[in-house]
Amino acid sequence: MIFTRFRILSAISVFILSFMQIGGCDIKFGTSEDNGQGISNTEIVSGRVVNVIPDTGLEGIIVQITNKDNVISEGVTDSSGNFTVEGDFDNSPAVIKFLDSTDTSIGNLNVNIFPGVDMDLGNLQIDDGTVTLDQEAMVIFFGDIIENNCTGNNGSIDMEIKSVDVTVEINSSTDIERKSNNQNITCDDFIIGQELRVDGDLTFPTGTIVDGSNIEVQN
Repeated sequence: MIFTRFRILSAISVFILSFMQIGGCDIKFGTSEDNGQGISNTEIVSGRVVNVIPDTGLEGIIVQITNKDNVISEGVTDSSGNFTVEGDFDNSPAVIKFLDSTDTSIGNLNVNIFPGVDMDLGNLQIDDGTVTLDQEAMVIFFGDIIENNCTGNNGSIDMEIKSVDVTVEINSSTDIERKSNNQNITCDDFIIGQELRVDGDLTFPTGTIVDGSNIEVQN
């Protein structure tokens, strides 16, 4: 009985694999259209509104990002002011709009959203329409090395994420390792064309310079 069941399962597996190879359906693995690389088609922006002047409740604030095709992605703050917005922001600097429950603007924030980035803005203050961050935004993204300006474990690298160029600053506190074997390396070991995952801080909201804290070589 066990042997018979095994033969049935094996036959089913062979049929499924054959069907996929023949082209019975278009199956893609991964979340991107970048040949399996880590660059996603969507971006995620999160944060927490901690104070609004004039006084507005932290819950129910609408957070909107509109792309160049006028597609609106939005999130709503919870009782603690936390929000998340996910969408395709067209790889360009964006305006994040904050609206009250009556759809009236209470503030805007200009920020550079890299392709496929996971961005945490941290705590935000809104004061008479001006939105400020309490700290640098934390970002996680994937990209390819196009220039290496490192000596030892100090310097910078230039990366390309689709059509966007980003500079990653590296110092002795930056943790760098290879994904394949978790081996620690230095940035002067980088090779042009390698794909990296970078965790770091965006030094200026509308800029393209990131202070790297953790870097992982993907290939």
